[in-house]
Amino acid sequence: MLSPHARVAGDSLCMSVAGSEIRIDAPRPLLRMLTEHADGTRRTDDWLDQIARHWARADLEPFVASLVEQGFLVDSCDLPAALWRFASNPRRFGAQPDDTQIARLVTAAALRTLVTEVPAPPAHTALATDAYADATHASSLRIAPEATWLTRALSTRTSKRRFGARPVAPEKIAALLWAGYGASARHAEDAAEQPPVRTVPSAGALYPLDLYLVNLRPLEGLAAGAYWARFAPDHSVQLDALDASAHEAARAFGDPALVHQAQGLVVIAGDFALSAAKYGPRALSYVALEAGHAAQNVLLQAQALELAAVELGGFIESELARIAGLTAASTPLITIAFGVQDDHSPAVPAKGCVFEWLDLNTPDYTLPFAIGQARADGAEWSWGRDRNPSRAWLKAIMEAHERKACIRPGDLIDARRGDWADALDPTELASYAPHQYRRPDFPFAPFDPQERYDWVTGIDVATGEPVGVPADCVYYSPALRPGRTKLTAVTSSGVAAHDEHHRALENALLELLERDAFMRAWLGGRPPAAITPASMPAEFRARLAALNDAGVEVWIRALDTAPFAGVFVAAQSVQHHFTRVASDVAVDAHTALDRALMELEAAVAASLAFAGPAPLAPRAVASSQDHARLYAQPRYFRRADWFIAATGASIDFRVLEQHHIAADAVCDTLTALGHRIVAVDLSQPDEAGPHVVRALMPGRVPLSFGYGLEPEGMADTSGQRRRQALFPHPFI
Repeated sequence: MLSPHARVAGDSLCMSVAGSEIRIDAPRPLLRMLTEHADGTRRTDDWLDQIARHWARADLEPFVASLVEQGFLVDSCDLPAALWRFASNPRRFGAQPDDTQIARLVTAAALRTLVTEVPAPPAHTALATDAYADATHASSLRIAPEATWLTRALSTRTSKRRFGARPVAPEKIAALLWAGYGASARHAEDAAEQPPVRTVPSAGALYPLDLYLVNLRPLEGLAAGAYWARFAPDHSVQLDALDASAHEAARAFGDPALVHQAQGLVVIAGDFALSAAKYGPRALSYVALEAGHAAQNVLLQAQALELAAVELGGFIESELARIAGLTAASTPLITIAFGVQDDHSPAVPAKGCVFEWLDLNTPDYTLPFAIGQARADGAEWSWGRDRNPSRAWLKAIMEAHERKACIRPGDLIDARRGDWADALDPTELASYAPHQYRRPDFPFAPFDPQERYDWVTGIDVATGEPVGVPADCVYYSPALRPGRTKLTAVTSSGVAAHDEHHRALENALLELLERDAFMRAWLGGRPPAAITPASMPAEFRARLAALNDAGVEVWIRALDTAPFAGVFVAAQSVQHHFTRVASDVAVDAHTALDRALMELEAAVAASLAFAGPAPLAPRAVASSQDHARLYAQPRYFRRADWFIAATGASIDFRVLEQHHIAADAVCDTLTALGHRIVAVDLSQPDEAGPHVVRALMPGRVPLSFGYGLEPEGMADTSGQRRRQALFPHPFI
């Protein structure tokens, strides 16, 4: 029959497949006859004979074979699977109800079949015959169910989403799987002659389901990985290891928070064709019903084993099938996440965040890691990248918290600098050259010690004492009180989120060092030294080769950030006319290069995947996105070549590897070098989330965005390239 995905448009038969459309051109009368006769109610030879009365059979047969090959025509046994694809989860949904609407829907659903009034006390005498007759014809009766072990299990079963770190014993995992689809011999004496019974009913005893285990954390006797579960009549469960990417399980869910810290997943998949061979299209109902039976059994067994378990439907079918190692005939229908129950485990920091996976792969280039983006409460989108999708998701969520914290000012203090016992000098945090302040359109004013500004309280990391910090140097300008004189406009540079406060502070400091080194080099017209490609480890050279194969040239340079390791990377495509850059500073060179290159690879993939931006003039640049737009235009994409492709000094990567600081010694190292560190806690006191910290180091040049807004009063701009540096930089 004609696929439900196919449609006739004029003289073409069209069908959307994997986000693209395929089309076959044919005479319109032939297509009309095809839709009329290939309706699934008759054999192929029968309807083909009908059409052959009007069209040559020798032409029809290869045409029909082509339609079958491309999926326009499907066998009736394959129809349920084809129809099921209409229920597949897209990567992005349309407009969704807000939290208030969802709360109303949930409340209405809870009350729809719920009796809320208190029942009348039971009668103490037996019903007379007439009374019994009246009761049986009453419009409403309330009957107490007989109590059984199953009644108790069902009354206590709830979905539990908080998992602890302790492992789940393999025997308990086997019990979950057995409950879902386990086998039992009918009778000991005829076990060999009769097939065993299963734990669920099955239409026609065809048993079209398969259960898979995705074990996310290794156990004693059970490695992390994906397994196909098979069942023996003695109640044992055999797990056959599959060649699958179980560590990428988070990538299969639109909301990876659902599987955060879970021990594993039970995946229930169905082969519609097995049931459709007998029941045809009814298999669409029967297979789904059977999957529901199996899922309920797994959930009840989890309750009996005192495990936390929750049924999940928000998965991406294609990703889950790949990760769990499903065969082409198996369609994932239900997943159940499980783990040790722990109501006191740390809350997942994704509350209030919207997350989605990004697919930036193109025929020319495939990213070697997962990438997602998150947004919290109206803040900008934030990206997260990592080879482990769980960490990519967590990084995106953490960065979303950073952006959110920057638009939600805490307690602002109206004061002069002299009102503080100790206050930072704003000119040491951001200051501009006299010629900038003289511009009539310049948005910032010089600092006046006698003027009143908004301040916030920071902490001197070395002494623990409070320090006054100008609010303009902490929060985004649109979030602050209007009408106040603006000293500067900060970015997210120097802000970091982490479960531990000291790690958030250290990450924020490293980012400050990175941006300071880039801005000094750019404003001073002094390109950083090039890192010799041959001196880099093989894994990095392979990643550079993949970019070169996609037609992208890459430059690697060393930022001046000793004793820390700093790396600046840039990529350029002449064919697609874009230039993208990234950088990183870390406690060791390998980490710095890995993270900088990962950020660059993501930027390159985005530039290859999306069409070029609308034209933008340099003077119109105002945001970080505008900097990227500017350098994605044929006219301007090479304007930073003097900086990123300059010849001159070079450095061996092995020399950079000598810069190595202990992971927890960032603050101590900077303090020992004479740098003052002030931390402002941006965490929201009314929310259970990560620690968010803005770090400040007087004298460091902040990263700026916009035309002519570089803090030229803080850096040496006497270099030979100063005139070039007036053009907006390519950093975003």
